[in-house]
Amino acid sequence: MPDTCIIAGGVLVWKNYFLYLDHIRDPHQFPLHPAMLFHPDNAGMTADVLVVAPHGRSSLLDVLASLEKGRNSSFGQIPNLALPENNGFLFTTREEEQVDYNEDFTRWDLVTEMPVKVPLRTSIGCPYRCSFCDFYRLFPTVFIRSGKSLSQELKLMKDRLGRTPAIIHVSDDNVFINKKRVHEVCTAIIESGIRHWVGFMRAGEYSETEMELIVSSGLMLGFIGVESGDPGQLKRMNKHQDIEKVKRGIEQFDHHGISTMLTFVVGFPGENQQTLENTINFMNSLSLTNLLASYRMFTLLVEPMSQLNNPSVRSKWNIQGSMGTWSHYTMNSDEVVKASFDLFNGITSIPYHYGEESNFFNRAKFRYPVRSSLIGLRQQLTVKLIENAPWDQIESILKGMAQQMNIPTHSIGESLRHEIFVPFPPIDFVHL
Repeated sequence: MPDTCIIAGGVLVWKNYFLYLDHIRDPHQFPLHPAMLFHPDNAGMTADVLVVAPHGRSSLLDVLASLEKGRNSSFGQIPNLALPENNGFLFTTREEEQVDYNEDFTRWDLVTEMPVKVPLRTSIGCPYRCSFCDFYRLFPTVFIRSGKSLSQELKLMKDRLGRTPAIIHVSDDNVFINKKRVHEVCTAIIESGIRHWVGFMRAGEYSETEMELIVSSGLMLGFIGVESGDPGQLKRMNKHQDIEKVKRGIEQFDHHGISTMLTFVVGFPGENQQTLENTINFMNSLSLTNLLASYRMFTLLVEPMSQLNNPSVRSKWNIQGSMGTWSHYTMNSDEVVKASFDLFNGITSIPYHYGEESNFFNRAKFRYPVRSSLIGLRQQLTVKLIENAPWDQIESILKGMAQQMNIPTHSIGESLRHEIFVPFPPIDFVHL
């Protein structure tokens, strides 16, 4: 369809515009790499128009209106665009967008097919400034939607769903920005009648009244960025959270039947054997009555827009490289692989969360302590597989898991061995 105008936009475009501005401001400190969107070499992309804005609706509508005029459409007068040209990109005039997020929310009554997990933004931006994160630069001003606005969108959502079950996915960077917000968000969800939701939040202690609201609202899963169990690492990350309060908050959620998925950044400047041990001890010390927590690790990325890429911070911690290839005064990106394995090997009481599985894995079928035993066996199995242990050690763990689940063990033998250790054909990289 050669006559079709391709329009692109969104967070990726907006982020790369910031990288381009950094380069314009200081080309020496922030070179323009070919991987960056607005490098001149990328001007031959198939997109005809890039909307360069955090919201972009008004510019998009202006582009569509111009296209209605026919093939001779001109976009140069429309603000907040980047237009690919022969030798680079032409940026049109920048204008501050006038957006009221209390009024400009999803019209669910006009949506043809509702997703099973329905996205909802209760706020935009994050007031925290974690050193490894670049979110705050994308949306530096925090906007908190009113309770009335949330109720209006939730009503549209509920009316459109009818009796169809669904889960609200609150996509905020941090849904519980402050104590007042716990009450506002939970009350709006309770009154909507949907009462099944998941969201991103910081961990901390909650009062009895706050926990009652959270439970009544139907929170099923909280994504919590713990990042490290070492207080010194948290301070270096500019995380501003008390690790003991984080611990108590996770335990509160678990006690009330709310799952948590805890995330950790491995390899941040200052990471060493002791900080890894402190994270292991933190995880293994969690007192969970229902064992509804899981965790995931992410190796450090030196994001170009994060504080870690600031020249003064790079100098302070002797940071070399960027993104996934880096080194600093205590570790490098090759060593972080072993560090991640050491963490996994040491955390024995909380399950690792694999991307393809449910956060509510086996909750109904197996109760504590069977789940605890299975979690420990799965962790041992993974370690043995990573270490290429002999089959008899792996077989022993598999039989132990089968016994716990009341599955016959006679089928665990050579056939399963060949299924697990099936050789992979050689990869032809030339034809990939």
